[in-house]
Amino acid sequence: MMQTPPMSQRKVYSRPLPSTPSQTSAQLQHTFSSTNSNPNLHHSNNNNSNHNNYHHSAPQTNTKQIIDYDDPFTQNAVIIQRWWRNKGKTNAKLRRLVKLIKHRNHVVKEILSTEDSYVKSLDILTTQFLTPLKRDNYIPKSKSEWFESVKTQIETIHRFHEELLRQLQNRVNSWSNIQKIGDLFLKLSPYLKIYREYCQSYNKASSTVEELRNNDPRVHNFLANTAYEHKMELLGLLIMPIQRIPRYRLLFTDLIKHTPRDHIDYQDLVTAEQKVAEIAEYINESIRQKENEEKNTETLLNLQRRFSGLPSDFINGKRQFVTEGILTKVCRKANKKRSFFLFSDLFLYAIKQDTVGAPLKVQNYFELNYCAVNRIEDNSKIKNAFTILTKSKSFVVFADSLEEKENWIELIEKTITICRSQPVVGRSLNNSTTNTTSGSPAPVWVPDSEQKECSFCNKKFTAINRRHHCRMCGKLVCGVCSDFKLYLENIGKQCRVCTDCFRQNAPVTEKKEKEKEKDKEKDKNLTRAKSGTNVMVKSNSPTTNRGTLSTASVGNNLINKQLNAKLKVGSKK
Repeated sequence: MMQTPPMSQRKVYSRPLPSTPSQTSAQLQHTFSSTNSNPNLHHSNNNNSNHNNYHHSAPQTNTKQIIDYDDPFTQNAVIIQRWWRNKGKTNAKLRRLVKLIKHRNHVVKEILSTEDSYVKSLDILTTQFLTPLKRDNYIPKSKSEWFESVKTQIETIHRFHEELLRQLQNRVNSWSNIQKIGDLFLKLSPYLKIYREYCQSYNKASSTVEELRNNDPRVHNFLANTAYEHKMELLGLLIMPIQRIPRYRLLFTDLIKHTPRDHIDYQDLVTAEQKVAEIAEYINESIRQKENEEKNTETLLNLQRRFSGLPSDFINGKRQFVTEGILTKVCRKANKKRSFFLFSDLFLYAIKQDTVGAPLKVQNYFELNYCAVNRIEDNSKIKNAFTILTKSKSFVVFADSLEEKENWIELIEKTITICRSQPVVGRSLNNSTTNTTSGSPAPVWVPDSEQKECSFCNKKFTAINRRHHCRMCGKLVCGVCSDFKLYLENIGKQCRVCTDCFRQNAPVTEKKEKEKEKDKEKDKNLTRAKSGTNVMVKSNSPTTNRGTLSTASVGNNLINKQLNAKLKVGSKK
């Protein structure tokens, strides 16, 4: 006999149980169908007929009955219910599939219609605008070669889309739910690279058209008449290739969304959309770059009006403004406030002029590619300071706060890194003609207030014994201890250097030539002393200013002493 499961394993069934558990599935299906067709009959007759048979085992109540799932009748009922549920799900899936296919067909028709309109617009652009402009000599000779290049690019795009339109029409004419178009765009996607070249020429093309229309009445009348005849402006036609690629991307995204994943065209559509997305991203980046260049050019123009002393080629398409601010520069005699300006490839500082409303006077500027910045630890004399090193000049500046100092250093270092990673374009703006990556930066000069005597002979600086800076090490020295010159590569000319720098860096031949020159000068002075003529000689005495001339009477006293000493030596021999 069948064992009854415990109460905890029994489930509730909302439908009244039949009188006999041996009822077949065919009878059950007949019962369900008759119940669905006449519910009142089911509740009246069936309940009354089963009431007497079922009353002896349990009293009839309106509460839910306990189901035994091991009962064959119950198993058949579950199978039938599952079948009905799956049938409903299948119908819903079919409805969704039909909706997808309808929308997919609609997107394909939209691709075809927009492609046809685009090809017609390109035809008007080439035949009605560009060809007459070239044929009737509306384009100046200076821009003829460039115009021909743009015209060739547009004609190439036109031929490509004519072929694409022809193949699209063939596919749509034989269209079915399993037809493909993704492979068509995938096969022709390499030709979309022509858009990159056109995108680079578009900005110049649009600006040239504006320039010709504003400056040449013949071009203005021709463009106006042609636009009126065809209801299309030349500038509007020129921008259509720029807008077409993003339009493809939107259409492909919509088409993929409404194409089933198991469709034969799905994978080709995904790959083609990726190819189009790459071209679209490049075009968008070019447009953003052009907009940024226009904004940056306007900023540079405004800055140029604030300066005096800038070169004429200060404004170019590569230079970008970064930041500006006030820093205190350590100068020779005193610390002074200066206005500093940082650009993507240039670093300059300027001073305010005394005249009210006068522009800032540019005091110096340096190519950023050859600059460096070093931190300086705070001390009792200076705080928030850092060094700016360049090829022609290096100096110390300090900010008003530690935060401002760190911001400047971070910006300068970041901009220098970016500048050095890019190729150098255009000529050097720096006054120095030897701004190369070779050699060392210029030294930081010791301020005049820091030292009262020569670094070598320890003689005090006076109005006569003047102080000088060695251009190689930056030390403060007197005239006697810096009476040498060397060619410095970072400056590009012969510069004053101290004795130590000359000894360490001058070639041996140059040292010998320097000694020979001094010997020749002594011999000349001896000859003049013997002749006894009153001539002007150059004084090298440290008690007189370097480079000044004295009378022969003063020079002869020194020369006579040297001559007498030599005569004494000769007499002894």
